[in-house]
Amino acid sequence: MATRVVATTFVVVGLAACGSEPTTGPPHIPDEWVQILDEQLAEADQVGEIPMIDGYAGCELFDPPEVGSGTPKPSGAGVSTFGEDGERYICEFSEPPITFVIGRTASAEGFTETTLSSDNPQVEMHEVAGVSIPVHVETYPNGRQEQMAQIIDKQRKVFVSADMETKPSDVLPKGWDTADTARMLADFVRSGD
Repeated sequence: MATRVVATTFVVVGLAACGSEPTTGPPHIPDEWVQILDEQLAEADQVGEIPMIDGYAGCELFDPPEVGSGTPKPSGAGVSTFGEDGERYICEFSEPPITFVIGRTASAEGFTETTLSSDNPQVEMHEVAGVSIPVHVETYPNGRQEQMAQIIDKQRKVFVSADMETKPSDVLPKGWDTADTARMLADFVRSGD
């Protein structure tokens, strides 16, 4: 069983669930995903700040719908802690490379500190079926770009996120933007309904 250590940066990332075709209603984080998070944490040999990603593990949350001209392929999954009081389950995909996370914190303060905020100038807000989805954009000097979208449930202190390399990409359409990333995350979440 191959396990690799993955160092992730903060701003925090969120997760998804099991299903087939996405629906068109408001995207919400299923209770089943929170149960899967609990199960993955309980089954892990160790849980620390550095995610231990099992390269052979598939994502227990969902089968991803098509993204651009391809369907992301599972490339590992694992768990970790984050922040002062957070826990998360991480699913990685390739083609295009996407890190999908479902996470939660024990405190409201921890939740606020580790989720995306519209106050950040690098965050764009998009509404999908009545749900506001923040998307953080990071562009590097070499032209590479990553976008991270989150769906946030403040009441339960739970979030899901998708962090994706959007440039360069052979899979995404040329005009892919933050609204497309927000819709992609909504489709991931709704595929579990």
